[in-house]
Formats: sequence, C-alpha cells, structure tokens
Amino acid sequence: MKNIALIMASGLGTRVNAFVPKQYLKLGNASILKLTLLKFINNPKINAVKVVINPDHYDLYCEATKGLEDKLLPPVEGGERRQDSVRNGLQNLNLLSEIKNVLIHDAARPFTSEEVISNVLKKLELFKAVDTGISVKDTLKSKHPNATYNRDNFYLTHTPQGFDFQTILALHNKYRHQTFTDDISLCIEEGIEVGFVESNAQNIKITTPECLTYGGLIMQQNYITRVGYGFDIHKFQPALDQNNTIKLCAVEVPFNKSLSAHSDGDVALHAITDALLGAMGEDDIGMYFPPTDEKWKNADSTIFLKHAYMLLTDKGGIINNIDVTIVTEKPKLMNFKDMMRKKIAELLNLSNNQISVKAKTSEKLGFVGREEGISVSAACAIMLPKNY
Repeated sequence: MKNIALIMASGLGTRVNAFVPKQYLKLGNASILKLTLLKFINNPKINAVKVVINPDHYDLYCEATKGLEDKLLPPVEGGERRQDSVRNGLQNLNLLSEIKNVLIHDAARPFTSEEVISNVLKKLELFKAVDTGISVKDTLKSKHPNATYNRDNFYLTHTPQGFDFQTILALHNKYRHQTFTDDISLCIEEGIEVGFVESNAQNIKITTPECLTYGGLIMQQNYITRVGYGFDIHKFQPALDQNNTIKLCAVEVPFNKSLSAHSDGDVALHAITDALLGAMGEDDIGMYFPPTDEKWKNADSTIFLKHAYMLLTDKGGIINNIDVTIVTEKPKLMNFKDMMRKKIAELLNLSNNQISVKAKTSEKLGFVGREEGISVSAACAIMLPKNY
C-alpha cells in the first residue's frame, strides 16, 4: 500500500458545545467524519484509510462509518494528546508492509479537496514532509509587542500534512516526550526541509458553533440535490405451500399467494433501487441484473439495493430521504410498515426518520383491485458533489 491516510478522530471537541464530539455531528445527513473519510476513500491515489478514535466513542464511530466498513482499515485507539494519538496510529500502520507515504488529516476538516490531496502526494516526490495551508490575506499584527509583519512570509496551517512514512514514524518516536501542536513541527525541529501546497479556503476545521453554520453553507455550495423515482409491478401466482410469505422491503409478510419474479420478487426494494439509480443518472435495475441471467435466479434483492448504494457512495453521495408507497388490496401491511422502515434504514445506513413506507389500496380498481398483483412507487432525494 503506497499511500495511506491517517484520520485523527480521537478528540473530544468541547468547544463546539454539542452533546457528542464534533466529528460525529452531522452536516446535512452525514456526519463530519463520514464526509471527511469520503474525500480520501474516493481519491484513487489513496490506497487505504485508517481512523484513530477515542475508545469511548466506538459506537459513534461504527454509526458514522456504516456502509464504509469494507473501505477502511480497523480503527486504532488514540492517546492522551493528539501527538500520542498520531504515534499510536503510525505504529499500528507500521505493522503493514510497503507504506511509502502517509497523509495525516483532522477528522473535523471535511472540506479538503481532491486537488489538495493529489498535490500533496505529488510534492512528496520531492520532499520528506509537505505542509498545507492558506496564505494570509489580512494585515498581520502582534499584540505584544505592537508590530506589523510582512504577511507574505506567513500562512495558516491546514491538514492534510504529508510525510514519508518511516521519517514521520521515527520522529514521533524520537520526540514522544516533547509536545508539538502539529506533525510538521517535528520535521522543523529535526531540520527537515518542508514542501508546501496551497490549501483550499473552504477547508475549515469545525471547532465552534459558528463553524458548523459556515459548514452548512459550504455543503450547499459543494453539493447538489438530485431526485429519483422508481416503479415496479409483480403479479401474484399460486403459493407453493400454506405457510407462504412474500418479501416486501426485505421483510417476510405471510400471504396465501407468492410473487412471480426472476429474483426473490421484492417489488419494493426493486422500486427503491431504481429510484436511487435514477437519481444518479444511472441505468435501470434490469441493466445491472438482467432477468435473463440465471445468476440472479431467486437472488436476494438486497444485493440489488446494496449495489445502488455502493455506486452512490463511490460518487461521494449522501441519501437525504426515501419515500415508498406500496399499493395492494392484500396482504394488509399496517402491522409491517415499521419493520419495513427499520429494515430499509438498516440496509442503507440511515435513520428511521429518513424513511417513509406507506400502504394503500387501489379502491378495487385495476389489476391491483382485482388482487392480481402489487405495485410500488419509490422516490428518493440524494446529495452529490457538484463535480461528481
């Protein structure tokens, strides 16, 4: 693994005055940590990502990274100081082989850009350490003593900061009993020449309630909302046995008929899958999982839904909400709707309040009214990066 991202998420974040650490707060419908992780996971030049966490926050971490588990290395426990946490992360990464570069990044900076990440990696071809930051645009003064400085000689440090892996690991071990406020400072102490990459101005660190407000505005600027619509119909056929069930939203519903289908016939998940695909501008479910392919004979429809969700995640997208309407005379679904909501939320790593499942009849009209089948419509709203 040539290039590794080490994300620092073990802080308490008390200045933001929230009930949970700032990295687990949400901007839109995604946690700050998840937004940060997506920037590195979706960068093709980053080979792996590891997060350093506070062990007391493990449940929060698991909740924030649902759906990303297979794209992350196992988390590692942080230390008393940020410096200790970085060292723990580096020592843990050292158990892996062939790491050339490591990018160390604050979890509370969700707005770094692909360009900055790529530029840091490119600059590491020339330097053992690369800092990022933004130039000072205001007049720079000191209080004690009163003085004005040439702002061209200063910049405000950001992350990610990039390093030759073995170099920064050795420095953290060497200076473990001294205190530094960032990792580049260890290189300066050692006399190592540091390269520089201009960061993006939006790459703020979420630190105060005002930062959260500004972060919300950045989200509006950087993401677009897309809406998708899906629709599917399946007809009934005789049940195979008297204990028959049909699947709706991955929930087993007892019924005296079965659904005619090539897969497991979960007409609701098919509609939701098409809604997500449509919102992304992708083709329909049949193009990915053709009913003529025996591979998908009796296949679990959660496979189809998870594929659509994977495509969305790969684009850096976020689901805002999903709205499902199931139209059938029978079976009656009143007692199953909550289970369906919870199941969809579980499959897509969402909160229950982001899902609506409604059951309707067709007032005895049409093929549904004649109890010949079920129709389902689904709508979804998603957020995608503007440059996806």
